[in-house]
Amino acid sequence: MRVEDKILFLRYAMPCASTFVTRHIISQDDANSMIEQVSHGAVPKSAMRMFNVAHAMCEVTAREMNKAVIDAAVIRQYFHGKHNEVVDYDYAMMHDFDPDCCKIHIGKVVAVGAGGATVETDLGQKLYRTDFCNVKEGDEVAVHYDFIVERTNKELLKQIKRS
Repeated sequence: MRVEDKILFLRYAMPCASTFVTRHIISQDDANSMIEQVSHGAVPKSAMRMFNVAHAMCEVTAREMNKAVIDAAVIRQYFHGKHNEVVDYDYAMMHDFDPDCCKIHIGKVVAVGAGGATVETDLGQKLYRTDFCNVKEGDEVAVHYDFIVERTNKELLKQIKRS
């Protein structure tokens, strides 16, 4: 996987770090450090291993898409498609996280401030962190937990659905 694809993968996966903190797998300081590194375009050493289920699911998705490597299209296909099913399965077993927040949602930025950006999704309006993505009012975005993962647009979403 190329470095830029690892960063995209981690932008989608890192919001789940809060669940690993709750499960005492990592500390909040470790999660904050990894988030900081990803926000600056670095790949934390332990982060890829921490998200081994999502990585394995991306490998399966790549094979289904007849791709030899995990690339941006594979990552988006997994997180916008199968990830929500994995969340439902994990929640049925563990019950230790908010399954609605853990799912990927598409929304529109309605306001930007010093504390982040307010985004309207199917969950309503909520303030999201902008560590991974600079946004402006009116941008369409993908959100996961409390984070804006990336800016999206209708064409990108159509490509995901076609894959």
